[in-house]
Amino acid sequence: MSSTTVAVSFFGIGFKEISGQISQAFGNLQDLQKIYIVEASNLTGTIPSTITRLNRLNFIHLSGNKLSGPIPEFLGSLKGLTLLDLSNNLFSDSIPSSLSKLPKISILNLEGDRLTGPIPESFGYFTGETPALFLSNNFLSGPVPESLGSSNFSYRINLSFNDLSGDPSFLFGKTKTVNYIELSSNSFQFDLSKVVFPENLTNLVLDHNKIYGSPPKGLTRLKLDQFDVSYNKLCGQIP
Repeated sequence: MSSTTVAVSFFGIGFKEISGQISQAFGNLQDLQKIYIVEASNLTGTIPSTITRLNRLNFIHLSGNKLSGPIPEFLGSLKGLTLLDLSNNLFSDSIPSSLSKLPKISILNLEGDRLTGPIPESFGYFTGETPALFLSNNFLSGPVPESLGSSNFSYRINLSFNDLSGDPSFLFGKTKTVNYIELSSNSFQFDLSKVVFPENLTNLVLDHNKIYGSPPKGLTRLKLDQFDVSYNKLCGQIP
């Protein structure tokens, strides 16, 4: 593959000194497949709408910058995306429900921003496979939509460090194949003794909530690498 082709198919920047905004001219790179700009602390502004013209785009990794404003609804029209990582920026406002329309998305990472409001109901109805979902360290509030209970999240779901509430125990279930479930530092309330856990679960992080009951015997059948239920309202014997 020629160097010219590489430059067109993958645009990557790792220089912390870069500053300014993402140019609208990105929309002219018709063969662009991947955008990777991370840890550019002086990269500001928003995501240009012209990237919707990039029919071959399948990868957007923009973590650790200072991008701001609402996450654009038009990202839901990028049907080829397999990864969307907008973590650790200054994005605010609510999560656009249009992201559930990405049919090929396998990783959706919106951690460490300033997102508010509820998790979209549409996140229980992803068009394709349900992706690994990272929403931790935001300002999300309200209950987790029950629609998410019918989804089988790909290997990981992380809702930690928000202001979420209610009973999200429907995220668990014997038939689920998720490996990591992280719900720490919220205001969740449910009876842990009644939860049936996925057989593939290796990491269960539920600390700093209002979870009650006692640890069920089903936990002893799991091969857990990480288990944290500290700072809750659990009682009874540890099996």
